[in-house]
Amino acid sequence: MKTRHDVPLALATLLIAALARPAAAQATISPGQTISGRLEASDPKLDDGSYYDDYVYAGSAGDQIVITLRSTEFDTYLGWGQPGPTASQLTSEGSDDDGAGGTDSQLRVIMGAGARYIVRVNSLAGGATGAYTVSVARGTVTPAPAPRPIAVGQTVSGSLDATDPLMGDGSHYDEYTFTGRPGEQVVITLRSAAFDSYLAWGRGSGSAFASEATDDDGAGGNDAQLRVMVSGDGTYTIRANSLAPGATGAYTLNVAPAAP
Repeated sequence: MKTRHDVPLALATLLIAALARPAAAQATISPGQTISGRLEASDPKLDDGSYYDDYVYAGSAGDQIVITLRSTEFDTYLGWGQPGPTASQLTSEGSDDDGAGGTDSQLRVIMGAGARYIVRVNSLAGGATGAYTVSVARGTVTPAPAPRPIAVGQTVSGSLDATDPLMGDGSHYDEYTFTGRPGEQVVITLRSAAFDSYLAWGRGSGSAFASEATDDDGAGGNDAQLRVMVSGDGTYTIRANSLAPGATGAYTLNVAPAAP
């Protein structure tokens, strides 16, 4: 089952197994184009029971595009990435459930150096069928700013704004770097009166962020809290995020030593 925040927007290979029947021939899609299609029981199937159609994106490396998938007949799920070793396998570089509002999906992506990219039209629920439209438009992708440092004993005030980078689900985020001693345990708390907070701890930043721990309401109410241990080289990223897409507003982020 695909759920919000289950999979970070890192450059990771998602091996999606298909049932034993060939995938449909792939059409192409280009900027400025809208295609009307339909998910049907004769389409290829993923291991979660959902049908999919694939489109080859005909563009150039560095293209910044907005991909939108809409349907009034099923809850959409949109994927973007490079082809894997088999027709059903996709090296994912982005996915979205409801970034276009309601049950519609949207992704803002930058095309990499790969020769071919795939736009995958899929449904959130297994077995869903129905008509859809998928479109590609030229757009602007806001790069994630460099993470700001935060240390033990420090509380920083920040704000999620409409200009902040987006996750695949349409939620904004800010990132902070934390460098500690291997074995050190800390408590991270994210509080906001403006939005339902969501906190993540991991490695990397931006689209290369790999989450190792997350929390929604561990500090009570709509506030988030994580107790984590520093390991390895001790350099981590803390992501201040919201549970709901599009949410903005002020917050505080604190890192404190964990009680023994």
